[in-house]
Amino acid sequence: MQIDKYTKFLLTVIACCLVYLCLKDAIAIPKVHAEGPMKVLLVDSIGRPVSDTADGMPLPVRIDNGKQ
Repeated sequence: MQIDKYTKFLLTVIACCLVYLCLKDAIAIPKVHAEGPMKVLLVDSIGRPVSDTADGMPLPVRIDNGKQ
């Protein structure tokens, strides 16, 4: 008995799905956790710190995502 190409393709897809379902839990991706708050030092274009102000207040931060 000869199997046509469609049946062979369909059985291959089913086999690949079964292999994926069996192996997805075996290969665990490690979770990453932050250690805590991080201090950020803002510098200008030549490397001088700009995060210190005269009155000791933090600088305002604006996030620019490139959309206008």
